[in-house]
Amino acid sequence: IGKARKLIEKPIVYEDITPVDPAAEKKRLEDAVQTFCMQNETRAKRMDAGGADGDILRGHIAMLSDPYMLSQMQEGIDNGACAEKAVETVCDMFITMFSATDDDLTRQRAADVSDIKKQLQKILLGIENVDLSCLPPETVLIVEELTPSMTVELDRENVAGIVGLGKAAQLSQKEMRETEKKTAAMRDHLIGRLLKDIPFARLNGSRRDRLAGNCSISFQFVEGAALLLLLDEEGICAAAGSACSTGSRHPSHVLTAMGLPDDVARGTLRLTLGYGNTMEQIDQAADAIRKCVAKLRETSGEYEDYLQERSVRHTL
Repeated sequence: IGKARKLIEKPIVYEDITPVDPAAEKKRLEDAVQTFCMQNETRAKRMDAGGADGDILRGHIAMLSDPYMLSQMQEGIDNGACAEKAVETVCDMFITMFSATDDDLTRQRAADVSDIKKQLQKILLGIENVDLSCLPPETVLIVEELTPSMTVELDRENVAGIVGLGKAAQLSQKEMRETEKKTAAMRDHLIGRLLKDIPFARLNGSRRDRLAGNCSISFQFVEGAALLLLLDEEGICAAAGSACSTGSRHPSHVLTAMGLPDDVARGTLRLTLGYGNTMEQIDQAADAIRKCVAKLRETSGEYEDYLQERSVRHTL
């Protein structure tokens, strides 16, 4: 949808700063606060002139001008912290306090304080802000974090999309293990049912060491393409062969390399499960696959010949 531009900001690192004189650290903090207020007032006026709303930036100025917040930062410096650490400690205290309230508007202030902390620390460390007001047309912005002040300055006419890597990664990490456990349980149930209910079925790969959502099973005396057509009528979405041979009419070279004969490889069904599936759907899929495989084998001369041959051998 557009050209991607990744916003890479210089990390905020201050661990190597050793404060020597509390008075000097307080002066650094005072100068940084004045710079913060001047920069945000200038940005707010520029936004007002352009028809945008600069009140968010003025709100940040008002919050940082709170005597209690500033006195707590100065107290932290008196206790031996550098200005950067004092800013982080006090802002984190306010973020925790705002985040714990039941009021939605008050909770939103936590993001504003986090924004103030980041801006103030960048001023203290001499890190310049990235200008997001002049982006080229059809920009897809990739960011770790998009703060309120960055949002209001964003050139929205030229931004086709925003990808929030930081939040996406945070949510993914939080849900990954639970999702994987649930998906693996459904996969194991599906594999168990198919191997139990359908004769001449073979699981491809290890039953234990496989992706949580992967199920690849080959059915002898069945053509995978015909099986897909019948399953489609049952509302089951699947694929034939291996992923790297999708769309090919030839047996998968991966499956044949694993030792499957060509005729068995052609009867391979690949299903992929995800967090949106339910155990009820898994049972419905297993029932549908069993029915469709049985239907195809009813018209298979090869399957009929095999059964007759086996019957003769048993008789003898």
